[in-house]
Amino acid sequence: MSRVAQAQSPILWTDPQVIPYLDPNTETPFLLADSNGGIHAFSSQKVPGTYEYVVVYNYWSRETGWSKPVDVLLSPLFDEAHAPAAYLDHKGIIHLVFYGGHDVSANIYYSQVYATEAANADAWTPPVAIATGARPPITVWIDGDADDNLYVLFGGNPEGTGIYATESRDGGDSWTLPELVSATYSETLWPYGLRMHYGESGRLYATWIVLNRRAWGTTLYVSTYDFDARRWNDPVEVDYGVETGILGVQSPSMIEYDGELFLMYDNGLPDQGVVRLIRRSSDGGRTWTEAIRPFPEHVGGNGPAAFVVDSNHDLRVFFGQRTNAIVKDQVHGMWYSEWHSGTKSWGGVKYIVSGPLVQDSDGDKGFDPSLARSAVSQGNLLMIVWRTDPGNGANGAWYSYTELEAPFYALQPLPTPEPVVHKTVTITATLGLTKTAEEELAALGVTPLAALPTIDETHQPPEVRQLANPA
Repeated sequence: MSRVAQAQSPILWTDPQVIPYLDPNTETPFLLADSNGGIHAFSSQKVPGTYEYVVVYNYWSRETGWSKPVDVLLSPLFDEAHAPAAYLDHKGIIHLVFYGGHDVSANIYYSQVYATEAANADAWTPPVAIATGARPPITVWIDGDADDNLYVLFGGNPEGTGIYATESRDGGDSWTLPELVSATYSETLWPYGLRMHYGESGRLYATWIVLNRRAWGTTLYVSTYDFDARRWNDPVEVDYGVETGILGVQSPSMIEYDGELFLMYDNGLPDQGVVRLIRRSSDGGRTWTEAIRPFPEHVGGNGPAAFVVDSNHDLRVFFGQRTNAIVKDQVHGMWYSEWHSGTKSWGGVKYIVSGPLVQDSDGDKGFDPSLARSAVSQGNLLMIVWRTDPGNGANGAWYSYTELEAPFYALQPLPTPEPVVHKTVTITATLGLTKTAEEELAALGVTPLAALPTIDETHQPPEVRQLANPA
């Protein structure tokens, strides 16, 4: 892949490489960084020769690189597990949700595992349906707060098409019934592009768009969670698709930084094409600045951007696009820019990798970086992953990383599950129980069979919310 001299990066990045062993058609993996210098990756992959999709896990560290992927979760419904999203809590437990099912019938499933055992499929708890009525286009997310309460949002149609919420305050053991956050009031408008973010102020945010039947983004929304009322606030309409533009609003992402909420997204503007815009809010997402186009030399809809804050408290954003030029001179790449707090502006655009567009739908040479995702390990290692735009070829997920001149957080071993201690009690008894033997058994908490109460066959258990997988 060729590089462009005028956009040379001052940061030394590793040569981009494909994440080994992943399916060429995989989406960009979902990343989680832990306190022990590792990065956990989750993706959905098709099982060759079947209609099954499984959640696949692999792990990266400085010392070992990428591990071989392991199939860890299969959907109980139609054997299709899509769009995994995960949260790592302060106890070292990974909480994961995914869309399980197909276009007609699907649920949101939840599972958990200690991060130290994530590569062991048997260590994951069996997936349970925490919400029914999920529907495409597939969109689901999970996040947690400072107390490790868990929050899940998803798009579905349990009681009308819209965004629904469920939450858990006991580490995923039980979940609230899904509640409607925002309705589209139409069978031809669907929520998509969900992102959640627990900000440095302790606020919990969510953003999404609404698509019409042409996959054109009509409206961009942001909502905040009310911790006192334990509900999501009515969403704010931040922007709209321009009728004469291309694709409408698409691909939102956000981060809270130095008291402001940054919201970046695409919008198709007449005579400009699909451009990347950004707005800021200083009041928790209630009001917003006017949209600006921070990178006027770049165009194209290549998926959401990825915001990163390192241990120097420097903010960067990573995104896939192409330079704005005639086709033969266009340069595609995975780009980034740094925020300058003093001037409240974005710096020049640099690249991790760049080159001409390569369309290779039948092979593995396609080049058009899109859908950036990121993780920060130990404060100073930035890991960026992406995929080639699916319209230009399937050649897997790619990655590159850099180690910044920034404070290095010391490694902290991850918690491990406590071993189960099985107590052994030795009981000596004769064939005919004596009073002394009965007393000895009672002292051990054992009731002789003759003393067990009879069973009331008419008894019915109380009604409880069923977390087992629905049929």
